Amino acid sequence: MGRGLLLVLLATICWGTSGTSSTYAPESADAQSIGAIRVIIGALALFVFALIDGRNRRRPSWRWLLVLIGAIGVAGGQLAFFTAIDRAGVAVSTMLTIGVAPVFAGILSARFLHQRPGRLWAVATVLAIAGAAMMVLGTADSVGGDPLGLLFGLLGGAGYAIYVTVSKLLIEQGHDAVDVTAAIFCVAAVMLLPVFFTGDWRWVLEPRGAVVALYLGLLTNALPYHLFGLGLTLVPVATAATLTLMEPLTATFLGVVWLGERLSGLQWLGIALLMAGLLLLALPARSRPSTMPGR
Repeated sequence: MGRGLLLVLLATICWGTSGTSSTYAPESADAQSIGAIRVIIGALALFVFALIDGRNRRRPSWRWLLVLIGAIGVAGGQLAFFTAIDRAGVAVSTMLTIGVAPVFAGILSARFLHQRPGRLWAVATVLAIAGAAMMVLGTADSVGGDPLGLLFGLLGGAGYAIYVTVSKLLIEQGHDAVDVTAAIFCVAAVMLLPVFFTGDWRWVLEPRGAVVALYLGLLTNALPYHLFGLGLTLVPVATAATLTLMEPLTATFLGVVWLGERLSGLQWLGIALLMAGLLLLALPARSRPSTMPGR
């Protein structure tokens, strides 16, 4: 399972650069249009890659209802997350969305994939969530927020967990991971087209805006979701979702190195807890209970 862990971790590192890179977008770019164009460009790239990668591959018939559910998870989760940021602030929204995703994923995988996470996963997830919360809250002046905004933060985490669970279901039904990721994101992109074009989208036509949009779409969406899809073929859903807590660690590292930010004592403690949780998940498979049938 080591290769799968590495693929998921590489994906989360790419996701972790999205916050820093989005700060270079033109001032006219709002959060909704940034989120929408990120999915749209990423979907186009994933579609092209799936065509090239699978031109000689026979594909089983699709269960399009599952694809639709996965796409709703992607599009709805994206919109819910950015709405939470607008209403409740960046810190608490990020903590909620990233923190609850592994919990939702563990519940969904137990219900629909019959993958019951073990005690080690539970301990690792608690440590990682606590660490991620400390890292995020270490930058916040307050942790309050609009209660409705907090609800949207929870919905953002649920949307991500739905996407991960549906992807794993489709992969287990014989679909290639590349095809699954492309199909779900293409449907999600269609859903987000009205969101993009009803807002102020002209920032994408500016040279700086185009560069930011391409970076977000290709290197924080298409590439990491491709890597994540491949990783899902090798690791359980709950484990993959917990590993995505590496994202705030990457974002914090970039903030220190690239933006010159300084870490508080609470953030350093959060980093220690997060790394402890991730290291637990990286233990050799023989030293922990299996959560996948046949393994």
